[in-house]
Amino acid sequence: MNLSFESINLIAMIFIRAGAFLMMLPFLNGQLVPVRVRIALAAVLTTMTFALVNEQVVVPTNIVDLGLMGVKEILVGLLMGLAVRIVFSMVEFAGHVISTETGLMMSNSFDPISASQSTTISTLLFYLTSLIFLITGLHRELFIAFARSFEYVPLSLSLYGLQGIETLTRASGQIFSVGLQMAAPLVALNFIITISFAVLGKAAPKINVFMLSFSVRILGGLALLFMTLGLITQYIYLYVKASPERMLEFLIY
Repeated sequence: MNLSFESINLIAMIFIRAGAFLMMLPFLNGQLVPVRVRIALAAVLTTMTFALVNEQVVVPTNIVDLGLMGVKEILVGLLMGLAVRIVFSMVEFAGHVISTETGLMMSNSFDPISASQSTTISTLLFYLTSLIFLITGLHRELFIAFARSFEYVPLSLSLYGLQGIETLTRASGQIFSVGLQMAAPLVALNFIITISFAVLGKAAPKINVFMLSFSVRILGGLALLFMTLGLITQYIYLYVKASPERMLEFLIY
């Protein structure tokens, strides 16, 4: 099959957008996923999308316009991937707050996805979010939303349709608000334990309330965490389910 220069340019721009999008997905950008695998996934996504994108791309007449067009596609891909990454940032922030409130902040472990040290609770919630993505089939919804993005932001030099900065700002603020909502029961428990042992320390000065409170905080925190894990999962699913729609909102609203 002979491809025209316009078709080659179309494939290249789709591949750039797909590569930037996949690079931002938290469960694909870790060191556990080789670069070749990510390139292959971008090529597969480009192949599937190419058959759906029926538009005549204006071929840039010079290298500067071609570079600007590529930069625009990178920006579009990064914005869509950021819609998914924000959900994982909410979960990781909630995990850090829970670890702090339960006294497990020092129990850091190596996270193979981010190749850095992370708290045990944050790693647990990260893998829980990834599992929800896969078992509910929402990863397919992400790819469908990626294909629809060409309807809202066509392949051209124009930035028309790329107006989601305000939506991005609001969504970024939800990282802290939603993360605190997930960790709210643990924050309340830690407050009650702190007040209780403060009163106990005044009533019985000989008791080492500082060391005793650590044990109670860890045991009570872990027990409450497992009791509220279903509620946390509901929060995660609610925002994970909205990720495909939010990908497009970042571009047009």
